[in-house]
Amino acid sequence: MADWESHKRELASAQENYRKVIVISDQHHERYEAEHGLVYVPNEFWAGVERATCLPSKRGSRSLMADIIESLNGNVVGISPNREDVSDALS
Repeated sequence: MADWESHKRELASAQENYRKVIVISDQHHERYEAEHGLVYVPNEFWAGVERATCLPSKRGSRSLMADIIESLNGNVVGISPNREDVSDALS
């Protein structure tokens, strides 16, 4: 129980100091946004995607992620770490 209380205190401290806090959690199978900029993601891939949405654009877009998506050729439906997810999104 002490570990959980320590974890909650660390999250509260991070929320006070940062606009967005990204937590990798095996309890969440997709992105989940909790209160006050706390975002839970299922793995490091999605943590990187979430982080890229917070980083400044080098082209004047909303974010670095917007730069990445705009630089891709063709129509971008979305991003996914798994090929199966992409085929599901297209059907």
